[in-house]
Amino acid sequence: MNHFDARRRIWLASLGACLGMLSMGAAQAADPSYPAKPIRIIVPYPPGGIADGTARNFAAGLASRLKGTVVVENRAGASGIIGADAVAKAPADGYTLLFTVVLQLVAQRKDVKVPYDAFKDFRPIVGVSQNPHILVATPGLATNLPDLLKLAKTRKIAYGSYGEGTTTHLLLEALSRERQLDMVHVPYKGEAPVVADLMGGHVQIGLLSPGAAREHQKNGTLTPLAVAAPKRNEFLPEIPTAAEQGVQGLEWTYGLAVFAPAGVPDKIAERLSAEGMAVTKDPEFQARVRANSNSPWSATPAEVAAQLSLEDKTWKVLTASEK
Repeated sequence: MNHFDARRRIWLASLGACLGMLSMGAAQAADPSYPAKPIRIIVPYPPGGIADGTARNFAAGLASRLKGTVVVENRAGASGIIGADAVAKAPADGYTLLFTVVLQLVAQRKDVKVPYDAFKDFRPIVGVSQNPHILVATPGLATNLPDLLKLAKTRKIAYGSYGEGTTTHLLLEALSRERQLDMVHVPYKGEAPVVADLMGGHVQIGLLSPGAAREHQKNGTLTPLAVAAPKRNEFLPEIPTAAEQGVQGLEWTYGLAVFAPAGVPDKIAERLSAEGMAVTKDPEFQARVRANSNSPWSATPAEVAAQLSLEDKTWKVLTASEK
């Protein structure tokens, strides 16, 4: 069964609801004194991954537009919860922001207690980029997804994830459960250590960003098997989707976005959104994003909020059978 069929039907309803939720009336004048000190962007993942690199490029562009200082701080751990919680509890003054995978705010296991409410404790600022997951394998293991599934029926296969409860964990867990495979989960703290252990042979498969998958495909160090998204990826056009290979449900396009604590003043949030949107639409920034095999998003606060609502609904479908 494909857990994701409802996503397109949910999207328009979610967007309409969030447009109303985020409507703030006439725009207020920008505060000329903001920023009066450095702005901190917290990335809830370790250095070296795609989120970290994109955040640093975004921070540089935002600093230039605001004529101030914007620093990136990595606070990895607990599948993004530690960093997100730090922002949720930070003063709502516009000086602490969260740069995260949208889905990660709602995608947690049922047995994990999250200390914040994704909808009440954060205010969307701007969507920055969107990417699918790419299923990769160590060289010689398999050349396509059906072959991998056949192999997994005969032997144990270990898969690495970005952490317990992340999409890179639960998507493959759902695949293993539905196909009755004997796959072993090995959690890490982000993409970089997953790649390292894939190359070292400690795990055999994993879900990576297009940039990482493309780089290691060129080097011959990893083999992309499938695009875990509804359509092929522009940076790996020769790699078929999971659905094209007869496997439904292994798809999730994730977005990277900026959030502020919920109580941030309207005029500061609006300025951050306007300047952040300008950064994401800048040709130089987009070129840097694409250089890492990522697709620019440039989503408004309402669109990010709608995406968050969509992810929440479909994540609940995905984990409905989780014990």
